[in-house]
Amino acid sequence: MEPTQKKIILKTQSNRTFQIDAHEVIHNRSKYYADRDPDTIYDEEYEYLLDDESEVFDWLFNNMDWYECKTLIELDVSKEKLSTLNITDSEMVD
Repeated sequence: MEPTQKKIILKTQSNRTFQIDAHEVIHNRSKYYADRDPDTIYDEEYEYLLDDESEVFDWLFNNMDWYECKTLIELDVSKEKLSTLNITDSEMVD
């Protein structure tokens, strides 16, 4: 399976905009469930998440630290400061 080229765009209250490769989040969740549930197949979980953005955002915001994603770009503040930012809007784009 080819990794998705979709991007997650995050906007903060302070008008900062960040981008994360959606693959990083989708892979993280797909691997988590495939490793723990014998009925979950990685590729099927990955495909499911491509069609359900709410699950991707839920995983990102509740199970990952978005500011520590390896593909995060457009940074101009330290990670310590990022952890205090409140995300006000998010979307996944092709």
